[in-house]
Amino acid sequence: MICFIGIGKAGTQLANLAHEDNPNSELITFDEKEASYIIPRFSTPEEYESKVKLPRTLTKAKEVVVFLSGSGDTTFITLRVLQKVSKKKISVIYVRPFLKNLSETAKKKEKVIFGVLTHFALSAKFKLYLYDSQKITDHVGSAPVLALYSKVNKYIVWSYTAYRALLSSEKIISYYEDPPEYAWILSIDLKQPESSEPVESFDFKNPRGCNLLCVVPEKTLQEDETLLPSIETEKHSYETDITRSTYSIIKTENQEMYTIIEKFTNYPQYTNI
Repeated sequence: MICFIGIGKAGTQLANLAHEDNPNSELITFDEKEASYIIPRFSTPEEYESKVKLPRTLTKAKEVVVFLSGSGDTTFITLRVLQKVSKKKISVIYVRPFLKNLSETAKKKEKVIFGVLTHFALSAKFKLYLYDSQKITDHVGSAPVLALYSKVNKYIVWSYTAYRALLSSEKIISYYEDPPEYAWILSIDLKQPESSEPVESFDFKNPRGCNLLCVVPEKTLQEDETLLPSIETEKHSYETDITRSTYSIIKTENQEMYTIIEKFTNYPQYTNI
């Protein structure tokens, strides 16, 4: 069984969406209201470290996915939550908030949380998947405020759950290579045939590797002689002196064709504020 953990308001919303898509999962959330664990508001990070009471055992699930964004006070409990599940398989989905809308204090909080998560990911404690709210908004388009946040959250959860499903799917062809432990900072992009450029989830710098997970309808696999050369050309477009790329092909019964692009690196992705 998998456990989805949401920390803070944004993290709680994302974990709820992931749980809705996977009803057999466990759901645990931490926020100031409407959460599994209500976290009081404190004045300093040290108080969140010392005064918040967590249960001895959070979950019996063998795999944990933690969702959070970095500007809220509740995220100061993140390391304590991660310590509670440290013996499990952990993935952290970090969503960078709209930095231009944050106060200077909130920007500093975000920078601290992001820096700490990056440090632990580079120490192979967990895989850190990066999303940027502004980059996702550029993709999903304009909408009223409440609808916009909902669209951004739904896209993030869809891309991550689709990526997880593809990793475990049967492949027609597969050259997939697992990201090495020293490069556990990742992003997940989307490429659709009608678009010349992929939808980037994060301004990802200096990737060390890139895996293309190509979802192709059965009819296209049977009839399109240009498919394989075009995928190989796309694969080569990601290669540089420091970046190796691979591709895999997954058959789908649907008519929709798309590619999920997994990038990974050991290069810290700094916050520019």
